[in-house]
Amino acid sequence: MIITLFPTNILIKNNCGLDIKHLEQECLTYKDNTKSDPRSNVGGYQGHYFENGDIQKLIRDSFPVLPEKLINSFKLSCWININGPGNFNERHSHDPHAGTFYSGVFYVKAPHNCGRIRFYDPRPHIQTSPDMRYFNNGDTYRWLQPESNMLLMFPAWLEHDVEINNSTEERISIAFNIHNVEY
Repeated sequence: MIITLFPTNILIKNNCGLDIKHLEQECLTYKDNTKSDPRSNVGGYQGHYFENGDIQKLIRDSFPVLPEKLINSFKLSCWININGPGNFNERHSHDPHAGTFYSGVFYVKAPHNCGRIRFYDPRPHIQTSPDMRYFNNGDTYRWLQPESNMLLMFPAWLEHDVEINNSTEERISIAFNIHNVEY
């Protein structure tokens, strides 16, 4: 018998059914009217305190919940990332010590070659472990290819970054944190 211990779950939801063209225009208008406050974004735009009812509903409806431990309420904070050619996001996490329960990103526009998101294995010393080389080829991270209208949700402590946008178009995403969870 083999059991799996300490997995890290990432929710992936494709083709979320949102009006991407309308959402893209809303993000670009927000950029024109809101000052950039980059934190992990290098060269691109990062606009905080973005609110959109469709995104909020999608997140609330997609949030993974244990049936025996229902979540009664939580606070959601969203921001926009717009990364043009040559822009990227540095390695970071979403600080669970500040009360962030879960995090995620919704891809509004993800043209071909716009940069993949990379999630790092959080276990220390993994690259030097012989069993990890045997079972997982020593991989200490995994890449995910973004698509327009795609939602990713992951633990706030999971470190990640985004490759340089090598397309000729902007990559537009809405990142978010889920705080103050009551269950």
